[in-house]
Amino acid sequence: MQLLLFSCGGAYHDQQLLHEAGMLSDSLPADALTKLQAVNNSGNFKRPDYAKYGLLLTRTMLMTGNRIPSDSLVSLAIAHYREANDSIALFDALYTKAMFFFSTSAYDSAVY
Repeated sequence: MQLLLFSCGGAYHDQQLLHEAGMLSDSLPADALTKLQAVNNSGNFKRPDYAKYGLLLTRTMLMTGNRIPSDSLVSLAIAHYREANDSIALFDALYTKAMFFFSTSAYDSAVY
């Protein structure tokens, strides 16, 4: 019984961190990144939350000058927002992916 309560508490804590990071991402990206890095198990997020997590993590890493090894997280967010017909979030994700390509000097990919 305690294990079940602990895992639910952990999932709630991760949800709370994601929400707080979303609130901070534009004004305090370093603080948002710290919260996102404190998420224990992003794999437990439902698809919409995982898309938000991937988008926020990519964007805050870019905004704080961190190098990102690939565009895989933001690409998952793009696929989700495209399927969900969420044009505002899709625009945000596409813009973030362009920022990623720009940061890696892949200028041709950034404008595609």
